[in-house]
Amino acid sequence: MDHMTNTSQPGRHAQAGDAPVADRWLLRVRGAVDVEIEDERGNRIGRYIPHGEIKEEEREELEAEKEGRESEEHLPHTAQANQDLPNLWEVTIPGATYHPGRTVTSVFLGQPGRYTCNFQGRSASAADIYFTSFSSQAKLRTIFFQSIPIREREQAQFVYDTFAPPAAPVLTLGTREIEPTAILSPSESDDTTPPATSISIQDGQMMLSATDNPGGAGVWRSYYTTDGRNFAVYTQPLPLPPDAKTVMGYSVDRKVISSSQR
Repeated sequence: MDHMTNTSQPGRHAQAGDAPVADRWLLRVRGAVDVEIEDERGNRIGRYIPHGEIKEEEREELEAEKEGRESEEHLPHTAQANQDLPNLWEVTIPGATYHPGRTVTSVFLGQPGRYTCNFQGRSASAADIYFTSFSSQAKLRTIFFQSIPIREREQAQFVYDTFAPPAAPVLTLGTREIEPTAILSPSESDDTTPPATSISIQDGQMMLSATDNPGGAGVWRSYYTTDGRNFAVYTQPLPLPPDAKTVMGYSVDRKVISSSQR
């Protein structure tokens, strides 16, 4: 596996002409997923995710917190009363900040290290995971996992070592190993323009074409429907079925920006 040289290691100083070196990182997760990051020293930040067998009293506490039955006053009291249980929220990684949201959770990492990014489904859903590297001058690359199917209480993780950045970190979901959907360059990760999609019909054949804007993330997939309801992935021209009623299509780029249906 190829590795990128990280000049932030002690004793190494950037030279003129060196490629920009990442010195901060941002994890963003869209979906019904709890997020926790652990560094090589065992420090954690984010929503505590139990690993291995869960104690019954811990399970009850987590369920109560999930359903909102505990008040802000009760939560610290519970943590004090159960010294053998970890806090529901861990914020001990130096230089890190955690921002949970209704649909998007983000974690900022301000120091290099070896980070294990853990995820646990709050309910069955598809999660989008973005991990972006920054230098002091600019945004660098974004590693993107799209529509990861995480069931309730199912766990996934990937490891990122900033001292030896992997070319393409693998996300482990149960027994599956999932490669990134895309690794976006700085210009690609800043893309906000959807692909242009067009449909033509000739001699009973439907053809769909899609192009992305110059410097954009690039077309990832195109979808079509001939009944106005059920969409399928478009791969090649296809004959229209005799009962075709509504022919539409759209495209998605590697940043999951969708074009309008045509």
